[in-house]
Amino acid sequence: MILEKEEIRSVDIKKIIGEFENVVKRCLTEHECTKTISHKLLTINQVAKRLNRGHTTIKKLIAHGVLKSTPDGRITEIALAEYLNNTG
Repeated sequence: MILEKEEIRSVDIKKIIGEFENVVKRCLTEHECTKTISHKLLTINQVAKRLNRGHTTIKKLIAHGVLKSTPDGRITEIALAEYLNNTG
């Protein structure tokens, strides 16, 4: 939003600062949530327990590309969240 000099004087500066602070807080919160979740790795058994499914079922989901995993077979919390978002 581009304002002329005359318009700047009439704009409530406190309101602009408040809106800016809210945007910054929201961005920082989203970043921290993503950072916290993304680094946690789960085993197939942990995912199976969380989803109340068997080990073999989780292995099949990984084999078919439905649930993403790392090369060593672990699942990130982000991958699990994506799976749950796509199935729910």
